[in-house]
Amino acid sequence: MFWWLLLTSLLQQASKVCASDGMDVAAAEGKSVTFHLQNLIGENLVWSFRGEPILFIKLGAPPEVTVTDKSFMSRVVFPSNGSSLTILQLRRSDSGTYLAKNNEFKMKFILHVYRELSEPTVSCTRWNCSAESCSYMLHCSVDPPEDSSFFWSYNEQPESEEPELLVVERQHPADPDPLPYTCTAKNPISSRNTTVFPSALCAESTARIPVTDTFSSRHTVTIVGFVIGLLSLLAIIIIAIKLKGKVRCPQLPACVTVCGLLLMGALCHFYPGRRSHNLPGPASPRAGKEAEP
Repeated sequence: MFWWLLLTSLLQQASKVCASDGMDVAAAEGKSVTFHLQNLIGENLVWSFRGEPILFIKLGAPPEVTVTDKSFMSRVVFPSNGSSLTILQLRRSDSGTYLAKNNEFKMKFILHVYRELSEPTVSCTRWNCSAESCSYMLHCSVDPPEDSSFFWSYNEQPESEEPELLVVERQHPADPDPLPYTCTAKNPISSRNTTVFPSALCAESTARIPVTDTFSSRHTVTIVGFVIGLLSLLAIIIIAIKLKGKVRCPQLPACVTVCGLLLMGALCHFYPGRRSHNLPGPASPRAGKEAEP
């Protein structure tokens, strides 16, 4: 009798510990998860999420269910006559603590909803070569990055458990050709990997470095400087004409026209593909007036 009472007491304590700690469950976003209630007793059951009741069940075949949280209205099913709860089309917001409880039973589940990982991306952040060897710094990343761990391997042997890996390859003719490195990204519900050759990756990343931006910037600065200088010259000519009167006012339009032609010619020189179709041409004689001999 004593041993029976002791065993009963230990089982009750274990049940309390299980209920207080809860069972961790990992699931994928967009998929489903099922909470199985073991040794369920009683006729009625209340499910709560983050401390708030979400549904009431009267066990039976079939069970009678009342859903009080609209976000679960069309996403829950009840296998095994209500002794299990399945949530469909999981969202990240479904993560949290679920508690199934009645007067005689209690069981807690802690749900973690994760996104399935995409294929990791490996980039070459820096590299350096000498006569004897080359060193490459590789960086592995995934989107989204949260809750992800990384694992590097070479020839199926572990190399590192960090996102970054320093690779040193010897440059000796007697050495065999280097094998690729593999980065594996993991979270609790998925695992993806990418395999790369460091030398090829770093050479490719170097070839993709843009060189046209600097040229374009210098080209733009040259054009802007030329235009500003030409406009300044035009302003000086106009001021000199008006103040000193060395050139008569009727010649002012001709000066402006000449400066305008110089400006348009400069733009056509720098941008040969953009030719103006509105340059002023020679004036035609007025209608009804004969040309002078």
